[in-house]
Amino acid sequence: MPVDMQTLLVATDFSAASEPATTYAFCLTRALRARLYLLHVVPEEELRLMTAISQHLQSSLTPATLTDIFYAEADKRMTKLLRSSVAER
Repeated sequence: MPVDMQTLLVATDFSAASEPATTYAFCLTRALRARLYLLHVVPEEELRLMTAISQHLQSSLTPATLTDIFYAEADKRMTKLLRSSVAER
């Protein structure tokens, strides 16, 4: 029975553990000629820790600023991941 997957979703936190799943998703997407959606996830415990300690730091960092930093870093990593995937074609 043929598989007709048209869309795949893969979540990544950019850790070494998630790298093989992301690589496999790229390969599978190409083989199936499917659409791939990448979702960046921030481990909840990391976000909770950063929010909790931000109150005790002598810094202007707020939870909103930390969230902006996470988004900016995720954008950089996602761009790098996509460029390396395109280069492997």
